[in-house]
Amino acid sequence: MPKHYLIRVICCLIPYAPINNLSAQSVVDSSVYKQGIHNIVTQLDQGIGQGASFYNGYVYTYHDSFIQNNAYLNDAGSWENGTVNYDGQTFNNLPMMYDLFTDELVIQPQMSAYPIRLVKDKVMSFELLRRKFINIGSDAYGIKSGYYEHLYDGKSTVINKLEKIIKASNSGNGTYKYFTPVNDYQQYYIKKGDKYYPVSSEASVLDLFKDRKKELKQFIKTNGLDFNKLREVALTAIATYYDKLTE
Repeated sequence: MPKHYLIRVICCLIPYAPINNLSAQSVVDSSVYKQGIHNIVTQLDQGIGQGASFYNGYVYTYHDSFIQNNAYLNDAGSWENGTVNYDGQTFNNLPMMYDLFTDELVIQPQMSAYPIRLVKDKVMSFELLRRKFINIGSDAYGIKSGYYEHLYDGKSTVINKLEKIIKASNSGNGTYKYFTPVNDYQQYYIKKGDKYYPVSSEASVLDLFKDRKKELKQFIKTNGLDFNKLREVALTAIATYYDKLTE
């Protein structure tokens, strides 16, 4: 086992504390620390493959408990098993959460006493709560980098950006903070050529696919596609049909 790899593993067991503020309260108890190191070395020596690959991530810090609602996908308040393609390998049945505020994928490996936020550059895709996400790692595609829900993959691609922010509100007991989606509606994009384009209405999709506008308008009418009530269904159906028209 390379020495630098073992150091990364050990560091993941130690909560972050500024070096100039070290105290008995900010350092893990020495007995727990020693036991943690012993457990890691033992498990690594036994050749645990699935867990070991994740220890080049970072310790995840939970949000302030005073902030109402939560930051996670589907407002999930507990770990859910998912699948991730990480560092060239696929791992199944991992306890996971997707933090929509920080845009971080968080896991709880068996080998760690603490949750780990994965190195984003190493995440290719993941599936959680029956939803699939891809990592767009470059702004070169016309949108900011990050995780996007993958709704349709063909010659065209339909994706959806999910985000949450923190807002403040006043009540009789004072000001309180809460997590909420960043927009009243989600942010959808369709990839055409080498770029992603924002789409939020029938008109914006028809402008993007204007070379088949007449056929698409008829397709929308015939199938009763409703952008207000079922935007995802409409977008994926139109992109699929457009791909067939342009084969």
